Amino acid sequence: MSTNPAAPALETLCSAQVSTPDSAAAGAELVRLLGPTDQDLALCFAGPGHDLDAVAQALATASPGTRWIGCTTAGEFGPEGCTRGSLVGLALKRPDFCSTTLVLPDVDDLDLGGLHRAVRDALAKSERDGPNPGTASTFALLLVDGLSRVEEQLASTLHTALAGVPLVGGSAADGLAFRETRVLVDGKFRTGAATLTIVRTLRPVETLQLQHFRAGDAKLVVTEAVPSERRVLELDAEPAAVAYARYIGVERSALDPDVFSRHPLVVRIAGRDCLRAVQRANDDDSLSFFCAIDEGLVLSIGERGRLIDELEAELESAARSMGGVDAVLGFDCILRQLEARATEQVPELSAVLQRFGVVGFATYGEQIAGLHLSQTFTGVAIGRAVRARAVEHGA
Repeated sequence: MSTNPAAPALETLCSAQVSTPDSAAAGAELVRLLGPTDQDLALCFAGPGHDLDAVAQALATASPGTRWIGCTTAGEFGPEGCTRGSLVGLALKRPDFCSTTLVLPDVDDLDLGGLHRAVRDALAKSERDGPNPGTASTFALLLVDGLSRVEEQLASTLHTALAGVPLVGGSAADGLAFRETRVLVDGKFRTGAATLTIVRTLRPVETLQLQHFRAGDAKLVVTEAVPSERRVLELDAEPAAVAYARYIGVERSALDPDVFSRHPLVVRIAGRDCLRAVQRANDDDSLSFFCAIDEGLVLSIGERGRLIDELEAELESAARSMGGVDAVLGFDCILRQLEARATEQVPELSAVLQRFGVVGFATYGEQIAGLHLSQTFTGVAIGRAVRARAVEHGA
């Protein structure tokens, strides 16, 4: 068994990573390393290959009073750096952290009006139970089934309901299988589910968003699509996969996740470049995407920047502005991870993530504010400085 707990300055924020194929033993060891207690929030990201029922049972048995959230992944990162098939955990403990979780058991059947009211009620509860608003920071965390195709609608609705509270999140994954992604809900890993957790803390926090591709000069127009399936049938009136392959200079038969990781498409939204990464090329020469797509969109071929350098600069900036970072809860697109593997940069990527205490997983999509993105890193940095040692409760 390989374990590697973090050594945070304060015991209210703990991370750990366990690499063993025995799922029950891994779950129990994760609890031991994190040491969560009653009323604490703990996160568990489970890599491909684990017996999810065994993991969930081990977490519940070893820490019956802890509220667990989490999901399946396409890779994990934590104290050991980048891995595939591990369990990664983060515990946010009292008195520095107080949280409220809203469970969405079926994202395919959302009552948007009811969801808006539920979020407002959860915000009110967090203000009653957590630190005084004058001394606390607040952020919201979304974990969602990565094959649900509802992330755009969900992120937009939640962003509006949160009324200024920063929202970040990630879409669950299952390696590169694209078959079944699960979210840890009420003690079980379930498909079709999501959780929204509102966290109030005495520490400073800062949300992060980073991509290392910019719009290039080459343009393509989506001339036929099935938006409900995030599938493009034609680009520039040609079969989509054929046109895409020609524009990036490869054979149609060469299209695979490694190629997609190096050649995302870019759409301009509200003056900002947003990536539209390809998930797969289909037998009918259509292209499936990780994010929303529609007819009439003008897409550019992305021009690549420096993945490691730009990530390091973003994390360093957050650390400077906050006077140091204890941990970063991060969501990194699987295609960024694939690029790091293809370019033999995984050791360098792991070193940067370990240096800043990044805990999280490789996703099928990333959320920030009201947006659902792809080939992007989003997250929340948690600072070292505690604003008040005593918890002051609101009225």
